[in-house]
Amino acid sequence: MRAPEPRRVRTRAGELAVVEAGDPRAPAVLLLHGSSASSATWGAYVPVLAPSFRVLAPDLLGGGPGGAPPDLEAQAGQAEELLERLAAVDPAAVGHGSGGAVAAVLAARGRVRTLVLVGASGVDDRVAGELGRREVPTLLVWGEEDRVVPVAEAERLQDRIPTAALAVLPGCGHLVTEDAAPTVATLLVEFLRSRHLGARHSHAP
Repeated sequence: MRAPEPRRVRTRAGELAVVEAGDPRAPAVLLLHGSSASSATWGAYVPVLAPSFRVLAPDLLGGGPGGAPPDLEAQAGQAEELLERLAAVDPAAVGHGSGGAVAAVLAARGRVRTLVLVGASGVDDRVAGELGRREVPTLLVWGEEDRVVPVAEAERLQDRIPTAALAVLPGCGHLVTEDAAPTVATLLVEFLRSRHLGARHSHAP
């Protein structure tokens, strides 16, 4: 099954192309791509997540053309406004590469409750410390052979975030979302169902 065609959502920064799937009333999962990438990063993941979640995969603006690093604060603002405009319910966030830093900022601000970082870059100590203070349920997924963001970065984040679990996938590089898509998709679905949906159910009257 293919991901649906994107819709256009107007924000203060400009129009965002957003792939959307699933029940609009379901808890949302925001999928954030890395620099020089797009929502196509998550093409194989949208249909897998859609039966349980409202999936939102935007093409963030300022994605670093010509190798320039993306503006983290600007992209976090775009993502935050998108959640508001689409009235996303109880969102979780998944981010790859620099998209992981955007997702982590949202979690540190309390805008998302559950977090998955996949080969994430640019998550500084202040943000990681806030995630730890907030006890944000976090899954770290890394390729063992990632030379862009080595596994040592995942270990640093795990040290800073006591609620973080780490899955290191052998034989995979930075594009672990492509190298091991079925495995990563299974990890995401199981973690989000357990730690995000499960937490909601455990607080039900």
